[in-house]
Amino acid sequence: VMAAHLLKHKYGMHPLLVTWAPQVPTEWGQRNLRRWQSIADHVMYTPNIEVHRLLTRLATDNLLHVFQPFILGQKNLAPKMSILHGIPLCFYGESESEYGSPRADVMSPERSVLYHSDNGGIHLGGVPILELRQKHGLTTADLAAYLPAKPDALARAKVDVRYLGYYVCWKPQEAYYYAVDAVGFECAPERTAGTYSKYN
Repeated sequence: VMAAHLLKHKYGMHPLLVTWAPQVPTEWGQRNLRRWQSIADHVMYTPNIEVHRLLTRLATDNLLHVFQPFILGQKNLAPKMSILHGIPLCFYGESESEYGSPRADVMSPERSVLYHSDNGGIHLGGVPILELRQKHGLTTADLAAYLPAKPDALARAKVDVRYLGYYVCWKPQEAYYYAVDAVGFECAPERTAGTYSKYN
């Protein structure tokens, strides 16, 4: 919300909001999504639930990482939408370095192309693409949403992926307060592991 609101109202841009759909949306999440959509145009991608379920199970079994398919889809979708819609500038809020990636990554506003381009050797759920096709019967179309863009496609479209958090003070708690003030964003009424709620 903060990124979209700043880009539109402070910097005079017309952002296209891009979302990877949650598998189990909550009521308050849907209300917050509608609030976010009040800022600008929005595109949501919902993956095939059976494919997503399989990849999530494989990621859990092989990597102990239940969110890997969701994260890959989420992180790879926006640059691909930039290519599709001819939008040369793509923004994420904060750098991955805020969550354990190399600290040096935060020293540049540009997101490394390694995060969102495919040079081969991709594994989903800890399984090579060829094995997903042969053993699990998945097709190229089934896997396309999870895979990053090809480097040549990004270069041809001149897609520049950056972090807004490099240019503005980006603290998750402050971003939350900003979203509350800007669109009436609401926090979850119940606490989940590792988070805070208004009842703490």
